[in-house]
Amino acid sequence: MLSTTPTAIRCYFAFELKRLREAAGLHQGDAAKRIDTTKSRVGHFETGRNLPNLPPGFDNAATTRVLTQHPNMIVRVLPYAVGAHASLHGSFTLLEFPIDRDPGIVYLEDRGGGRYRDDTEDIDEYSGVADRLLESALSELRSLSLIDSIRKELAT
Repeated sequence: MLSTTPTAIRCYFAFELKRLREAAGLHQGDAAKRIDTTKSRVGHFETGRNLPNLPPGFDNAATTRVLTQHPNMIVRVLPYAVGAHASLHGSFTLLEFPIDRDPGIVYLEDRGGGRYRDDTEDIDEYSGVADRLLESALSELRSLSLIDSIRKELAT
């Protein structure tokens, strides 16, 4: 399940940026020089602390569409008609890593801030919440169709 909350996008961006930099054999300082910024700023990008400034007129719906082209990204819209649901208390992001016997982590975000939880009971609880949300969500095809129709409506 792809979450397009700002936190999820920050986590994904941070992970991918670091992965690509390391795959290219670059240190943070080298990468900073190539994109005309500081090593500290690259570090902030890679931890998800900050994102690069987005251009004026940034289209979140278009970005969501681009993210769906990634092989492990799926967008599912939870319609407003569903009403009260299990994640109304705040957004959460389940992060799984390709490491044997690593249960992953869950990142919780609410009005008071964000926190990471790596307790298996918490991860299991939020995995169950994610499963229930997916049961109520539109299919991937219907979700993308809805996003496209709203995007077209807003463009007129």
